[in-house]
Amino acid sequence: MGSCTSDFCKSFHDAGVMKADFRISVKDNRRNKNLRVLLMRTPYASRSFFVRRNAQRWPADGRPVSPTRILTALCKSLVKAAGGH
Repeated sequence: MGSCTSDFCKSFHDAGVMKADFRISVKDNRRNKNLRVLLMRTPYASRSFFVRRNAQRWPADGRPVSPTRILTALCKSLVKAAGGH
């Protein structure tokens, strides 16, 4: 049995084969837009997730990110959308 290389795991992430472990959906009624965030647990690291925002990889390089970075980016985008600082 072969090991899980980064190319192998990345291909699963790109193809959308992996089922989301956690989903976040935010609706902006003023602008009539939705933000959908899907988190898929990585098979090799327990505290990292592959992320898809509105069906696009995030970050663009497709690397797994920590929950802290995900929540920080989500909060920044919500504040920016609301016209805050």
